[in-house]
Amino acid sequence: MKGREVLGRSDYALITELIPQASRVLDLGCGDGALLAFLQATKGVEARGIELKPELVQAAVARGVGLAPEERKRQALLLAGEVREAPATL
Repeated sequence: MKGREVLGRSDYALITELIPQASRVLDLGCGDGALLAFLQATKGVEARGIELKPELVQAAVARGVGLAPEERKRQALLLAGEVREAPATL
């Protein structure tokens, strides 16, 4: 028997059940932000993520996972190639 899945992943289904409505979520290694975007849409969470790879940060932002205000400028510089540091905080 196949377990319940969210976005094609059974671990996302379990996580979704554990997260209270309108809570704050910090995802370390958030990747492309798929889980955070889903939790924002379905649970109304305040989502933040940390990701090392600039291309995944860009994908997360494209999904609507917002950047903290202090990170907006740093991420713009990082994506423009003017800064080479990580991790990024979404």
